[in-house]
Amino acid sequence: MFLLQLASLAYLAVCVSGQYFSEGWQPGQPVPSANPERALRPGASPPQGAPGQAQQDSAGLLGAVSGLLEKAGINITKNTGPGWDERVPLITDANYEEMVVNEELMPEEEEERAWFIVVTVTSGQSEGLSKYVDQAFDTAFNETQIENDLPNIRWGRIDYLNVTGVTTRWNVWQAPLYVLATNHGQTLRFYKPRHLRPHAPTIRSFLLTKTYLSTPPWSSPFAPGGPRAWVLDYLAVVLTKIYDVMVRIPRWLLVIVTGASGSVVLNLFHRKPKAPAAQQRRAVRVQAPAGSKTEKTPVSQPTSTKRTTAEEVPESPKPSPKKSKGKKGGKK
Repeated sequence: MFLLQLASLAYLAVCVSGQYFSEGWQPGQPVPSANPERALRPGASPPQGAPGQAQQDSAGLLGAVSGLLEKAGINITKNTGPGWDERVPLITDANYEEMVVNEELMPEEEEERAWFIVVTVTSGQSEGLSKYVDQAFDTAFNETQIENDLPNIRWGRIDYLNVTGVTTRWNVWQAPLYVLATNHGQTLRFYKPRHLRPHAPTIRSFLLTKTYLSTPPWSSPFAPGGPRAWVLDYLAVVLTKIYDVMVRIPRWLLVIVTGASGSVVLNLFHRKPKAPAAQQRRAVRVQAPAGSKTEKTPVSQPTSTKRTTAEEVPESPKPSPKKSKGKKGGKK
């Protein structure tokens, strides 16, 4: 008990301000200019902090809440991408028809209009090739806005992870990718980063010299306007509806469901084959030959190899004894 009281007194001594033990002003020392803190009067309101401090506190609280809700699959913050240029329009399934297909143009503009679009996955993975593709794309766009030398080119960006219908109609299943769309999106040309280097001067030269015209467009039967384009259109509608349902499911629940489904599938494919059930056969009694002392034994399972033993070989019949010839009517 004494030790507890001693520890309490030591704690209170540490908490007390050190100004009560100040040595005071000494000759040769500068005169202190800081005013001591004033004690608040009873009933007085506390002093308000700086507005910057309040903003930092609110930002920290918002970040904590948004991070907690994001784990539950709820996004309360608007994320336009990691460092994307906001001047580049973001093309989605909802605005693609309005922006590209149904774009209102003058007759002289329709022949020259071209959309240069980058399909990126940087929102899902902020590192890797897609990051450099985005940086080169934004740099080329910024230089074009300064020079104003590509008036016929419209720039756009597609987030591959959040756009399903457009990429399915284009038969695009991987990113990053450059797309050059002309004729209101009916003529498409695709370029991978290994074909069109993610370098701003290279991209600008590619567009200024219209090198894309020397590349054959996508002319598959599944291309826009092709005889089988309806297949990808139908698939795009189905996948879009599935995506709309999946994004409403919380991530934690989706992880649990997919994990359980994966475990079931793995167990089905890796389960041990069941041993074949033994065929039950009725007991067959082997009838021994007449006169033999062999007991009748039931046979339950057939043997794989035939054993030829002396017991299993049937006994051959013994020859009958020869009759002795007697003398007829004679005497010795």
